[in-house]
Amino acid sequence: MDLPRALALVVSVLFGLISVLLLLRILLQALHADPFNPFSRALRELFAPVLNPLARLLPPWRGIHFAAIALLIALQMLRWLIVGALQGHAFGFLALSLLGLYGTLDLTLSVLFWTIILAILLSFIAPHGEHPLVPITRALTEPILSPFRRLLPPTGPLDFSPVLAILSIELLRLLVVRPLYELAIATA
Repeated sequence: MDLPRALALVVSVLFGLISVLLLLRILLQALHADPFNPFSRALRELFAPVLNPLARLLPPWRGIHFAAIALLIALQMLRWLIVGALQGHAFGFLALSLLGLYGTLDLTLSVLFWTIILAILLSFIAPHGEHPLVPITRALTEPILSPFRRLLPPTGPLDFSPVLAILSIELLRLLVVRPLYELAIATA
């Protein structure tokens, strides 16, 4: 029976879901998304019992919620610790710290990648949609896509900025995030 691998999968999925929700909360606050949006409000209320006490130790600064970032990195470290233990691996503190940072950066790039994909789909399905996710998606993608739009010449109704943004995300993953993972494994 392969119970440890099954448990590792369950732990990874649960920690992944919590981490994605927390990351979305961090990004939405940092990008000053509409605080009255139901999705934004739900994320704030979901994590308030944990983040409000932590914010006293690590107060926000210029829209960056350091307590939430620290919690996200700690969640990633704990995920690696539990999954590693279930699979018979032991990580030292340095390796866990690097893996926590790696997990956070990789998750951030994945969320941005899929948010851009969602924005592309929404632009075809509901370009002026009233669904609460439409403004949230715009709030998350505009800071990424607008620099690429300034670089590209106008192409009429077609917007090629998502292609450049996705390429940049994948290059960051390959050139920055992956080496961080390899360094973490080498220090384990």
